[in-house]
Amino acid sequence: MIDTKLLRQKLIDMALRGLLVEQRPEEGNASDLLEQIRAEKAALIKIGKIKKEKPLPEIKEEENPFAIPDSWCWVRLGECTHLVGYSDNRVLEKDIHKSGAYPVISQGKKFIDGFSDEIVKVVKQLPLVLFGDHTKNVKYIDFPFIVGAEGVKLHSCIAVCSKYIYFWMLGTAAKLRNLGYARHYSLLKKVPIPLPPLAEQKRIVVALEACLELVDTIAKDSADLDKALKFLRQKMLDMAMRGQLVEQRPEEGKATDLLEQIRAEKAALIKAGKIKKEKPLPEIKEEEKPFAIPANWCWVRLNDIYNFIDYRGKTPVKTLSGVPLITAKNVRKGYIKREPAEFISIEEYEERKSRGVSHLGDILFTTEAPLGNVAIADIKQFSAGQRLITFQQYGNNESLENVLMMYFILSPYFQSLLARQSTGTTVLGIKAEKLKKLLIPLPPLAEQKRIVAKLEQINALIETMFN
Repeated sequence: MIDTKLLRQKLIDMALRGLLVEQRPEEGNASDLLEQIRAEKAALIKIGKIKKEKPLPEIKEEENPFAIPDSWCWVRLGECTHLVGYSDNRVLEKDIHKSGAYPVISQGKKFIDGFSDEIVKVVKQLPLVLFGDHTKNVKYIDFPFIVGAEGVKLHSCIAVCSKYIYFWMLGTAAKLRNLGYARHYSLLKKVPIPLPPLAEQKRIVVALEACLELVDTIAKDSADLDKALKFLRQKMLDMAMRGQLVEQRPEEGKATDLLEQIRAEKAALIKAGKIKKEKPLPEIKEEEKPFAIPANWCWVRLNDIYNFIDYRGKTPVKTLSGVPLITAKNVRKGYIKREPAEFISIEEYEERKSRGVSHLGDILFTTEAPLGNVAIADIKQFSAGQRLITFQQYGNNESLENVLMMYFILSPYFQSLLARQSTGTTVLGIKAEKLKKLLIPLPPLAEQKRIVAKLEQINALIETMFN
């Protein structure tokens, strides 16, 4: 049975660590937002809307529970919110009815306790984030209501996204030490809040709500769990391919310079007779580009950056032992399955080398039956079978991060592109000449490495949700 409560908590944790959406330099730094918060709070104190309180202690490094993005900062709850009083406006339990004009809300498990018509007691300062001092229940309220039983802490946010604070409080309250029916607010307000820039807060809320909505639809069986995992992973790949998973850094240069380097490496191989000179690839037109990418990236055709090694039309004679033969049956989405284990003789291996030699770390791509599976070669000596193309760098495997290109090929965009470009009735496939011309985005090399690190970090977090 799927623990959806735990899954929700894990997703909130990812969001609060800056792992659910990308950071965008143009959205600024949270330290600037913190200055704005302090200025707005000072203005509220000056006009008498909130009381001046004792300064909050500075957040020490050892208080921070985890690492956050460089553009974020840590704040205390009392810095970015203020409490809304209600002591004179509570409605007694005996005056709560099954129907009425205004909902009555308290710290109980039910979102609404009942209704009341006492208009003078209505709270209209909205939205508010409610914390149950005794129960640790958290509620987001964006409609007029009346407070029921005591023990609720109503937070009005200052220059921050109220829904973001709600999700932080929801995730944090679940981890607070249980004091029974004693008060928990003293524990909550000590916990530092990871604060992103305001625009990022709003994007986090949108992404998190979409993920949580998906969790709510998951039935208690593995099929729906697989659907949820697939959605999360595809979302991450799509963001990665659009340059939205990590920030762009000017000091890492431009992909156009990297492309020139790759072209020089390709020209050197042609000059040395190691690969054949082919017909020039068509120039990429603006209308071909499927979506926007960062300014320091560029669009390339697959054959711009990879040499294709193709054994199509040459069926190998299999032996009981010898050199491993990796076929389309072995290549899965992101990994190589060892079964079925097949081999060819060393003599045939040497003969097949005339078409090119596949190496450890090369990309292996299935052209049909199935179409579009891709993995990284993980053994030193092997031969690739039919219906399998090896993508090999023109240089010494230092110009591209092959793992990232594998992820890009597995992305929803590229898999959809393959389906549109494929031919066949019973079995879909793609010809090498057509495959060579397909577009893929190219980031600078240093950014490629950072994207891979981020994807692997996220994948590891997703795995821990279910183990």
